[in-house]
Amino acid sequence: MLKAADQGSTTWARFYHEDFAYVPSCDFWCLISPNMAEEHVVRTIEMETEPMKDSIFHLDGPDALRHLDWVLNCELFSAVQWVFGAGQGDAKDWIHIYKQILDSGKSIQVYAQSAADALEVVSQVGKQGVWVSLYDPFANRSEAEKFIQEMERL
Repeated sequence: MLKAADQGSTTWARFYHEDFAYVPSCDFWCLISPNMAEEHVVRTIEMETEPMKDSIFHLDGPDALRHLDWVLNCELFSAVQWVFGAGQGDAKDWIHIYKQILDSGKSIQVYAQSAADALEVVSQVGKQGVWVSLYDPFANRSEAEKFIQEMERL
């Protein structure tokens, strides 16, 4: 119960942090250039994020990748939640993006359709700094335990 009422924070991204944390985003910027983002959007994101102890930036869709360099260079973000979008393949198709994010020193949240997809990504990028979320839940406890065992072997 929020760390026995000392509180903390939680978000729609289903994580708990003992301090202030948030998931800033700007889905609109898929429609604008990096120069326009710098002029009209970046300062708002920074102002929103500055009070936070930690944050994971929600980067949504391939068109948002034009702003990836800014996200990776922004010291306010500890991690990136890369959501590639419907019809854009599987998580394993974006391993180069996950590696780029990890190489920048930030952690990642990997959204994978299946356990096999998640395992493929983690086998390629490693477990350090990786948070895996699956779209399809496990059918039973046995499947979940098998996934955990396979993840631990990597």
